[in-house]
Amino acid sequence: MLSRIPREFIQATSAALVVVGIYLMTTTSDQWLGVSFIALSVWVMNMSESILLQKVQNEMSTALEALRRKQEVEVGDLLFYLRQSELGNSPWSNVEAAKNHIAKLGLPAIITDSGGACVALNPAFTATLGYDKDFIGKLCHGVTRTDIYGEYVQGISVNVTNGKRFMHSRTVMLDTSGIEHVGTVALILLEDMRTMVGIWLPDELGILKKLVTGRS
Repeated sequence: MLSRIPREFIQATSAALVVVGIYLMTTTSDQWLGVSFIALSVWVMNMSESILLQKVQNEMSTALEALRRKQEVEVGDLLFYLRQSELGNSPWSNVEAAKNHIAKLGLPAIITDSGGACVALNPAFTATLGYDKDFIGKLCHGVTRTDIYGEYVQGISVNVTNGKRFMHSRTVMLDTSGIEHVGTVALILLEDMRTMVGIWLPDELGILKKLVTGRS
């Protein structure tokens, strides 16, 4: 109830009680009545100040909590920005970074694990060969023509053993209809030395369909 009364009014009331108490102590024989008025004045002031202090503490707590939440949001935004910057600057550092990169890449690309299973592929890969998200988790050996698959995998293994992370090869890819597509695949081994990104460059989509070497 005291919290609803203006503080100036309470101070004036307390002062009036003190004056009355002193008056009663000096003009009447009943000094205890004057002491009671002074004690009441002190109690009113203490209660008023206590309520005011509690109100200030509550407001400070609310303000600090709002500031803490704002700082959490700002720190979260900063960490997200730094992480996205790191992923953008190091697209071949890990699987997540590679996924983000190939998703924006206009060339057909696929990510495979050490066992040859598809981890991710981009829309351009789907548009070129027909394999979509349902292919994720499935083995990729059927994507390459079977008669060259063994030599292809063996060549990758030799390069990896020699510590090479970047390599390329001519190969023949099969689309979902079984049609063959000749082209070049660029292979990038991620830093974990287990996961690999394949960027497919089919000849049929190249600028020069046929290239004659040498001059007559």
